[in-house]
Amino acid sequence: MNTTVVPNEPTMEMLKSAVAREQVDATHYGRIADTYRTMVKAAPDHQFSWPVVNEIQLERVRQIVEEGFTRQHDDRYDPGVIAGAAAAYAMHAADALHPQSQGDAFRNGEIPDGWCWDKKWFKPTTPRQSLIKAAALIVAEIEKLDRQA
Repeated sequence: MNTTVVPNEPTMEMLKSAVAREQVDATHYGRIADTYRTMVKAAPDHQFSWPVVNEIQLERVRQIVEEGFTRQHDDRYDPGVIAGAAAAYAMHAADALHPQSQGDAFRNGEIPDGWCWDKKWFKPTTPRQSLIKAAALIVAEIEKLDRQA
């Protein structure tokens, strides 16, 4: 089953498209937006955006703004390095959630395999937050691949 993720609120592009399609003027934005919100509320939850996806996006923005890990910064790494860092965060979460899942590297004070940067940059907190960081790093690696394509 193909599922398209759509935002909970209509974007300006969506409103402009609807106005153009319906051949009405811009004063109808409010009515169109209200109709859209009604449709979103009536639809099954699995078809629309999930709050966790927003958290991943916010983490990626935090990595760029607060840590300085911009696209230009990411492009300096060899392919797979950022994905390896993501794997280390995911491994931390796996070990914390189920110690026998992947071994006990982190519980022994070691950083999981895949982390190739200075250990001061490995900053896990909760398993959930480690998974959010892992997902944001995966996004960074995918974006890098897309830029290189």
